[in-house]
Amino acid sequence: MARRRIYLPVGKEPIYDQHYDMLRLRSSILKKVNSFNMNISDEAGLLSEKYLLVGIQEGKQKGKYYYPDGKRYDAAIIPELEKELEDLNNEWQDYRQSRVNHGFRFVEDKLENWPPQLKPRRLILEATIDVRIEELTLIEKELLIYADKKEEDRSKMVLQYGCRQVSKVNGPHGSVSIIDGQRCSIIKGRPVIDDTLSPYNGMAVVDYREFVCTAFRAKQKIRNAERLVHFQEKAKEENLPIPNSLPVSGPRRVAKSELPKWPEGVKNYKDKGVENEP
Repeated sequence: MARRRIYLPVGKEPIYDQHYDMLRLRSSILKKVNSFNMNISDEAGLLSEKYLLVGIQEGKQKGKYYYPDGKRYDAAIIPELEKELEDLNNEWQDYRQSRVNHGFRFVEDKLENWPPQLKPRRLILEATIDVRIEELTLIEKELLIYADKKEEDRSKMVLQYGCRQVSKVNGPHGSVSIIDGQRCSIIKGRPVIDDTLSPYNGMAVVDYREFVCTAFRAKQKIRNAERLVHFQEKAKEENLPIPNSLPVSGPRRVAKSELPKWPEGVKNYKDKGVENEP
C-alpha cells in the first residue's frame, strides 16, 4: 500500500525517515490488517484500535478513551501526539522571541532554522503522527468494508419472505423496531418504516399492516390457489391421490417483483409536508 506522509517527503530529513520506517515495520495494525490476521481484522478489534487512536468523537471527553482498569479517561494516541507537537511549536515560538529579546535577528519560521534541541523532537513527533494516521486510515477503510458487507447481508433480510407482519417490539409496551426485516422509528408521533432498503420507507406501520400486508396476503392466496390446481392436475395425470391442500413447507423467499406497490393515497411520513399526528 502507498505510504501517506503528511509532514515530509522521502529523503528530506534522515531522522524523520528512519523513525517513520521503524514505526511502520513495528506497527501491529499495519501488519495485521494487511495480512488479514483476524485478531485485528475482525470488526470489534478494528473498532477497539480506532478507539485507542482517536478516542471519543464528541462531548466533554472528546479525544479521550476510557481506561477501565484505572477507572479514568486517558488521552487517545493521535490527539495526545498532536498536543505534544503543539506544545513543541510553542517552545519554538518562545525560542524565536528569546533571540529577538537578546538582540539577535528574527529567525524565519522554517524547519531548517529549528535548533538542535528542538528539531529532532519535531521530526520524531511528525513521523509518529504520520504512521498513526496511516493506521487510522487503514482501519477506517476496513470498517467501511465491514459496513458494506453488513448492509448487503441486511438487504437480503428486508422483506425476504414478503409482507407477513413479523415484528419486533422494544420492551413490553414499546414501539415496533423491526417489521418483516424493515427498521422502524417513531416519526411524527407514530411507528414508521425507516429503512432506505425498503420500498415502503416512510410508511406508517399501521398503513403497512392495513394496506400492504392485506394486498400481499390476497395476492399470495391467489398464487396458492393456482399452485394447488397445478398439483391436483399433476396428481390426476400420474394417477395419484388428489391433494386438497398444498404440501406443508417453510416460508418461501419472495422476489421484490412480488411485493405490492405503494398504495395510492397512503402518506409518506418522512416527507416534510406531512404533519405530526394528533
